[in-house]
Amino acid sequence: MSQQPFIGPLMLILLGAIPLIAFGYAIAVKKKYHLIVGWKEGDKPKHPELPNTIGRSLIYAGLAVLFAAVGACLGLISDVIPPKINRDFE
Repeated sequence: MSQQPFIGPLMLILLGAIPLIAFGYAIAVKKKYHLIVGWKEGDKPKHPELPNTIGRSLIYAGLAVLFAAVGACLGLISDVIPPKINRDFE
């Protein structure tokens, strides 16, 4: 079996899922609010749940990309576009 089908999902994991999860973890858990654009390190958030929401959403997006890449590797998700349905009866 060729290694070609694993290159695309591997790139998704390395360049998509891991950075999203890492930045989300740094923002939500480690409180690195300066990673959010326009946020100064000393500023306290007016709404303390906002940075946590941003961080969690990055983690969830990273997990979604990770599951999609794993599904593509396992053949559960196909990257082939199905052909159009023949609509001669119209």
